Amino acid sequence: MSKQRDILPDVLAMVLQNAPDCAVALCGSVSMGYERPDSDLDLLVITDDLTRIACPGATLKHSNPGLRYFETTFDGIPVTVIYHTPEAFDDLLVSRPWRGYKFLQIEILHDPTGVIQKCKDRIAPWFEEHPDTLELSRRWLAEHAERQLSKGKKLGEVIKKFPDQMHDLWPYLDEQFAQGSSVKP
Repeated sequence: MSKQRDILPDVLAMVLQNAPDCAVALCGSVSMGYERPDSDLDLLVITDDLTRIACPGATLKHSNPGLRYFETTFDGIPVTVIYHTPEAFDDLLVSRPWRGYKFLQIEILHDPTGVIQKCKDRIAPWFEEHPDTLELSRRWLAEHAERQLSKGKKLGEVIKKFPDQMHDLWPYLDEQFAQGSSVKP
């Protein structure tokens, strides 16, 4: 077990103390099993009320009406906690399912109302109908894992073109689907 997995129960307890009715998922390299000792722990939290959110000792990196993005450390491990309202999360991924392949790989930790599972269930069938986007997303994720494990030394063709999913691949996919174009893997 990794150091990140070791601290996960305590970090989850801290998150649930602030918002017991929220949904929480483990994201990033830890959820996909390719974390390194220096990897951070990434959590996605879906909650109706962002005003209750408090992360003592954490740095608020970004905030808007539907999002709070915090960074902190816990027992020496970097921790990122991203809070979304259900509406903001729906706008980010569910209304644009082509962005959701990486989301389908997350590990649900706490989902009392099933909000995360319902989102996954809405996104998954979309990829069956769009095999070109599924292939591009799979290749990006595989190359991303390889790049992470090699500490940036291995760069596949998809990663060279889209090094950062949110800032490179997602806008490309948004543009392709807005134009009704086919996605080229």
